[in-house]
Amino acid sequence: MKTLILFIFNTLKRIIDFGITILKSLLRSKFIRFTLILICAFYSYAWLFPSLEMQLFSGVEKACKNRDNCQIHLQEIMPFQWDKAYFFLEENGYSNYDIKSITGTKGDFDLGRRDVLILFKYHNHLVKYQIFEVYDHTDLKFSFSLWGGVNKTVAIGFMMGKSSLNELHYSGDINQFNDTVYIKYYEITPDNDLLDAGCDTDKYFQGTIKTCFLGFTNLKQVYLEKPYNKQE
Repeated sequence: MKTLILFIFNTLKRIIDFGITILKSLLRSKFIRFTLILICAFYSYAWLFPSLEMQLFSGVEKACKNRDNCQIHLQEIMPFQWDKAYFFLEENGYSNYDIKSITGTKGDFDLGRRDVLILFKYHNHLVKYQIFEVYDHTDLKFSFSLWGGVNKTVAIGFMMGKSSLNELHYSGDINQFNDTVYIKYYEITPDNDLLDAGCDTDKYFQGTIKTCFLGFTNLKQVYLEKPYNKQE
């Protein structure tokens, strides 16, 4: 028995020593060292200075405790001051002029086909904004999933069934809408910032996507596509 234990111990020691030798050999390469430094710097920066999308993701994830259905106050999960927040979807066809007309903010908001723009202001000044792409399983990279990584993304609801208008006390004629009602954009203030939220995880052959989503809770938070009407 002692002989077997000694054999296993020596074998493990040789494996560890071999691994250390290989690692030392790799670190002698300037290219390998430079690459490792870049990777460490990238992940350190991402951890210390998370993007606006990841701030939203982390805030919803923490507040909802991984539940797929909860409600959050936007002001409570964002770590900075703001008094107006806007969410836009590129599919609605916004130009820089359109966004300036709505938000009063001038900028180069070049949105792609599946992009979402989130924008926060405070006292009429731009605080933060980000354009990010809506993620789905076709974007997964198989090599990333081999390391057990989880792709994190935020989804914002820009549509609802026509019947939901009655539940939300829409004062107009809902028959003016098709079966699906589209949201033109969101305009949220701290005194009306309660949002539907939740997180869900989907596993695919290529990898895993964890999505935290946000949706409006009343019609004062959104502008609807035709008829164009914000409820008072």
